[in-house]
Amino acid sequence: MFYEKIEKALKFAKKLGVENIEIWVEHDKINELSWRENREIVNTTDFTGVGIRVIIGKKQGKFSFTGIGENMLKHGIRIAYKIAKLSKPDHFFPGLPEKYEKSNVKCLYDKKIEEMNLEKIKDIKNSIIDITKMEIPKGNIKTICSEIFLFSFNQEINEKITTLSAEARLKCGEKSFRKTFSSRTFEKFLKDVETFSKRTQLLKNFKNPKPVKSGKWDIVLLPEIAGSVFMKMLVEQLYADAVQKGKSAFEETEIAIAKENLTLIDSGIIPHRVGSRAFDGDGLKTRETILIEKGVLKSFLHNYYTAHIEEVETTGNSYRKYNSLPEVKANNIILKEGDIDIEELNNCIFVYKIIGSKLSNPTQGIMSFNIAFGFIKTDQELIPVSGGIVYDDFFDIIKNRIEICKNQEWHENLCFPPILMKNVNIIGK
Repeated sequence: MFYEKIEKALKFAKKLGVENIEIWVEHDKINELSWRENREIVNTTDFTGVGIRVIIGKKQGKFSFTGIGENMLKHGIRIAYKIAKLSKPDHFFPGLPEKYEKSNVKCLYDKKIEEMNLEKIKDIKNSIIDITKMEIPKGNIKTICSEIFLFSFNQEINEKITTLSAEARLKCGEKSFRKTFSSRTFEKFLKDVETFSKRTQLLKNFKNPKPVKSGKWDIVLLPEIAGSVFMKMLVEQLYADAVQKGKSAFEETEIAIAKENLTLIDSGIIPHRVGSRAFDGDGLKTRETILIEKGVLKSFLHNYYTAHIEEVETTGNSYRKYNSLPEVKANNIILKEGDIDIEELNNCIFVYKIIGSKLSNPTQGIMSFNIAFGFIKTDQELIPVSGGIVYDDFFDIIKNRIEICKNQEWHENLCFPPILMKNVNIIGK
């Protein structure tokens, strides 16, 4: 173990005259199986990255490298120290946290994932094919076992987490689409695949799609699509750094921004989920934060730095890698489900896949995307459709034209039910 090297490095930093220091170490063991048609590629990685941050008053210097040799640690401290001395002071910089803290979140580590060999990974590939009953001509599966360590002069914190993820190009009907599954534990991974499979059997009948006619439509965004749209159009605007830089449509909390049926939560403490961890990029415990409650904006997401500016408590949403400084990012995002059964909805477009959402302008509320896969549901039939461009005011939709359905689903770090958007403008044929 490298503890002795870290201890010597911290002593060296003190002798150098460093006021405070942070050493972030991440060790990843990754096994990956990639395939395209009948060709398979296996890759194994054992990686250690180190990030050093040196503090001098309101100035900081950063240096990162791979490996964890004693000489490299000392060299990194020297460089970070020189950078800090030459840097301009940041008068908002709060320094480093006085005390690291962990939350009591369970099921972040699964021994089965850490010990998976190539044959077991191939079994997972076959399980996905068996469960979805779809062809997967291209994809990859990764097992990741990560150990994170954070050291400063007087304290240390660490955790061990696993991730099982798969990215698959699923072939359905005349088309194919990319789908990602990801979980901290093997058990939840397979359940997520099963949940997805039940909903997508209709895609096998996606043949000879008709173009969507221009006009006003009621559309149903299925859970994965709803989550991705909300992340882009709303959640990322609730990052405190975006608000403080004037890159958000919002400036203050305790204002009504949506209908009362909309409650949105960020949580870093949900068992099994990839957005969960015991501590964030500042070494502070993760928690649950209500972002929107019954339509009222209640909170922004903070790390230690942005919280200090606003004189509020951090929400545990600091993210970083060994080669970056902490930034604000969502943990797991959950939209509370409503009471509408989508089986009872008719004369609307069920949206299974979208493309082109980069043309949206979130700060102005302009929501734009292309319907790649969809079905128009009537009393008598399901009609495959493709090609209509959704172009509408997202903020007006969530205030006046949104209904929340039953049955949430997890897709990576997003837990959403289907969402009904009414009277939406579509540019079609």
